[in-house]
Amino acid sequence: MQNLIVIPVLGAVGLLLALFVTFGIKRLPAGTVIMQEYLSSIENVIGAFINKHYIVAAGLILVVFFIIAFLFNLPAAISFLCGFLVTIFILNRVMDIIAKAGIRTTATTADKALAVMLCGSFVSAILVMAVVLLGCGLLFWAIGNPRTINLFLLGISMAALLYSTGSSIFRSTITSNEASYLLLSGSTTVDLFESCAVALAGAMTIGALGMVHFGFAGVILPLIIFSVGLIICIFALIYIIIYRRQGMEKVMGRTIFLYTLFLILVSLIVVRYLLPGEQLKVFLAVVLGLGSALLLFLPLVVSIPSIFKQDDSNAFWTRYYLVICIPVLLLSFLLSYHSAGFYGVSITGLAILLYAGIAVFIQSFAKIKFFATGLTAGVMDENDAPDENEDGYKETVATSFSVAATTFAAFILLLAFIQVARVQEICIITNGLVLLGLAIGGVLPYLFTSWVNNSAQQGSDDNSGFDNNDDKLEEEAVKQDSEVTKDYNIYTYRESLLVLLAAAAIPLLTGFLLGKQVLAALIIGTSIAGILLVIVRAKNYEPHLSILIKFLLILSLSIAAPLL
Repeated sequence: MQNLIVIPVLGAVGLLLALFVTFGIKRLPAGTVIMQEYLSSIENVIGAFINKHYIVAAGLILVVFFIIAFLFNLPAAISFLCGFLVTIFILNRVMDIIAKAGIRTTATTADKALAVMLCGSFVSAILVMAVVLLGCGLLFWAIGNPRTINLFLLGISMAALLYSTGSSIFRSTITSNEASYLLLSGSTTVDLFESCAVALAGAMTIGALGMVHFGFAGVILPLIIFSVGLIICIFALIYIIIYRRQGMEKVMGRTIFLYTLFLILVSLIVVRYLLPGEQLKVFLAVVLGLGSALLLFLPLVVSIPSIFKQDDSNAFWTRYYLVICIPVLLLSFLLSYHSAGFYGVSITGLAILLYAGIAVFIQSFAKIKFFATGLTAGVMDENDAPDENEDGYKETVATSFSVAATTFAAFILLLAFIQVARVQEICIITNGLVLLGLAIGGVLPYLFTSWVNNSAQQGSDDNSGFDNNDDKLEEEAVKQDSEVTKDYNIYTYRESLLVLLAAAAIPLLTGFLLGKQVLAALIIGTSIAGILLVIVRAKNYEPHLSILIKFLLILSLSIAAPLL
């Protein structure tokens, strides 16, 4: 148990490295005066939203903090609070460094500008992985209770859901594209942070529940695999920055290959050392996860479509990619379950998500100037802009990563919930109440997205009702538009709060009023419907849907499941 201190120490080292790179970027020339003024105006635009976010979040967090302290104990409530605070910290740091890096590219040469933006993305990747490892590892090392880690995840999810829901509505009410892209980068960051934390903690929880079969090594193994991923990620990103002049596509393909090779080799060594009796079974789960990830993301390196890239010129792959991909994924999970049960499935999902994360960051380097904030759009050549057929910034690889991350992270959490709540013993599909719970859970994701999307559309329609073509009325129209936007922002903040409260109240009330069978069925129905929804509606995907699904699962796992 004492040897676990090495894992949070590694997370702390990664955190210090990210902060060191951040300070290095800030020491660079601040960019042109025009771009500095431009950044100041963008910060003013999003400042009102961020302040509102803090006020609403602080009130909710205090209420939930005291509820958790009453239901469990003070250390559990502190764990929840830590999850919320680290999410706010990551959100602020990543948005700040992306904005600062974008501004500083205007004061450098083209080659150095690319290096600066790569360093900004480097900070995002390392900061997220380091804090996940530091938080989960330190909490488990200090307390050793999987429930504490689940409450840590609950704090992360509540902050992420508040931010992502509010920012998605706020983006539809403002006219500044750059501010909108900056808010979107924050949503992607918190979604990535939550997805990685969910996958790691879910695998640790399942390992703890299966301790009789795998021993304590079953809990340590996910932490070590994630630690290895962090180390290799650092070297991979440094490698890309150093050899960026050799062609980004060539360097990215080579980096993905080396990353996969080293992760497989180190995982084999770790599994042989920790689980000598189960080494082949668990290692098979790791290889299946990486193999499935290669199927999903290797087409990024070559000219065929994938879950992250659509190519209308290749009709065959566009039509049959999912037909080939989904059966292979199901086969991988089936083989993992046959080898090591739910634990093997969770390790497979963790390996997929770990690979997907680095693949997304590596691929985003090619278009990092577009994805970051759009701050340098004013000085770009029009030939460098994304094609309109690519749907601009919305269809970025990072958005697609949220779709994939939701699927794997929610799947791992669902397995953990099934074991904690003994769903296989509780839920009988022929029971009428169980069917009712499945129906309620299946409808929840659709109701949530319809509510938010309708609100955003209403705000967009309200703000488009002024005709500013008449020069005589332009000034008056601008003032009226500003007042309407301000009033509508207040309304949308309140509505986003209602959405959050409804998302938290529905599973709890269902469990207490209708019983544990209905609660378990509701969670299963929500996760399955949500996964199907994000796959079917990938082009219209919003990050808050991903966060809602994981929030509901974590909430049930942290509060409802222990009460069953």
